[in-house]
Amino acid sequence: MRPDTHQQKHAEGRGRARQRTLLRVAAGVLLYVLGGALLHYVVAPEAAPPIEDYPQIGDLVVNERAGERVLFRRVPTEANDTVAVIDVVLAPQGAVPVAHRHEEVGERFEVLRGRVNVVVDGVQNQVGSGESIDVAPGLGHALSNPGPDEALVRVTMDPVGDLGLALVQVHGFLADGAEPPGWFRYSIQMLRFADRYDVHLAEAPVWAQRLAAFLVVPTARLLGVESYYEKYSRHPRERGLDMPEAAALR
Repeated sequence: MRPDTHQQKHAEGRGRARQRTLLRVAAGVLLYVLGGALLHYVVAPEAAPPIEDYPQIGDLVVNERAGERVLFRRVPTEANDTVAVIDVVLAPQGAVPVAHRHEEVGERFEVLRGRVNVVVDGVQNQVGSGESIDVAPGLGHALSNPGPDEALVRVTMDPVGDLGLALVQVHGFLADGAEPPGWFRYSIQMLRFADRYDVHLAEAPVWAQRLAAFLVVPTARLLGVESYYEKYSRHPRERGLDMPEAAALR
């Protein structure tokens, strides 16, 4: 056998070995992802949070980093009641921290004091005191206060579903700790929230976020990244007890 032919066959053998190794790795990753999804979504789905940890009238969410306070004025109290109402107070230059969308919930933003910017599906709207704007389900939106004075916006959510609980959990996470969460921690946690509450970032396609959640969430759950934290639901209740306006609603 000629030396060059021997070397060629040896190289071909190494190439086939690498291909087999890559196929085994790909098959292993696929089995891991599908197995994790099966466990997470079918075999051992997450239990629902305790009903007492859903938002209640008078709960007060505070996110100093965002310059935002949220007071729950109304929550569903009966099976056929689907409406929740919150008062959002934005400090000067304050903003809802995450532009987002939710596929099932419609919202009305009614400005009671000040002037705010409401971005809906990429279009900026200036809304002043006494004016309102509706946001249909599925449209990305964000709320901010560009002015020098505090703004007060009353938000009606219908059908609210788990959006109230999602609001409490997201604000609790973003306001927690001495420093804002890093990019990796933020991304993993927001995927957990998106998967649990069906609330997604406005700037990325929903299908891509759902695919990312399908791939990542089971592993994140194994690593202890939760979709619900009891302390984030309890803190607003404790703050509300210390605020006369909130306490008066109870």
